[in-house]
Amino acid sequence: SFCEVLEYGREVVDRASLALSHAQPIAGKPSLDAHSYLIQDPATNAAIMGFEYVPGGVVGLPFIRSTSPPWFTATVLGTVVGSARIGDVMLSSMPGEAYPQIALKVQDTVTGIRKGASQEGFMTMGLSNDQLGYIIAPFEAYPQPAQRTLFNNPLTQDVITACASGPSQDSCPTPHPISNDNYFFNVSHTLGERLTCAMLRGADDVVHPGQTAFRDSYSRCALFANDAQLPAGSDITLSATPVSSAPSVPTGSPDNP
Repeated sequence: SFCEVLEYGREVVDRASLALSHAQPIAGKPSLDAHSYLIQDPATNAAIMGFEYVPGGVVGLPFIRSTSPPWFTATVLGTVVGSARIGDVMLSSMPGEAYPQIALKVQDTVTGIRKGASQEGFMTMGLSNDQLGYIIAPFEAYPQPAQRTLFNNPLTQDVITACASGPSQDSCPTPHPISNDNYFFNVSHTLGERLTCAMLRGADDVVHPGQTAFRDSYSRCALFANDAQLPAGSDITLSATPVSSAPSVPTGSPDNP
């Protein structure tokens, strides 16, 4: 295990050294714009909800997360999404381990970050401000993670054909709970699409303030109109609470109530 970690560390250092060796000063006027957003989504994972409301520490699964509004209201989950433009790069922050299709949808949609450039500048930061497990999107991607969590093989046509021609434990899908944990640690079926729309909203705000072209271009965002009605920064204003002691301790985030 140490050898694997050492090899991986060397690869990271080599790439960082290569990047630094080609670094050039950034020209043009410095610019910075950043916004955070509160999104609220009905949670559909009963197991995770149970460990949230019933102290998970009792069974060795502590969920250090607020159960007060706006972070939890009955079964409605609240979390934070962020978008920032730093010079010619747009940074999007996500509250979990999001499927790459989410960031790729933003990259395929957003233009105008680098004026006159043939390629836009994007960075994505996961597990920021919250930890909601795997965030799956688009919605039609769900069959595969659900199948791989419950069975040892996906229920695809080629697997079924192979099973029919030569049934065996290896060729046929058999129950195998949590052989892949993506679906088990997925808190909501719609959070991925909602997150995509929130990131497109953030791109609108930092690239062309006052416009909604990026978010409007994705028809599924019409399903999440309630999030768009909340002003940017609602994650802060709706969770702000006075601190009577230890004022140096940050408050108001879902994982630091």
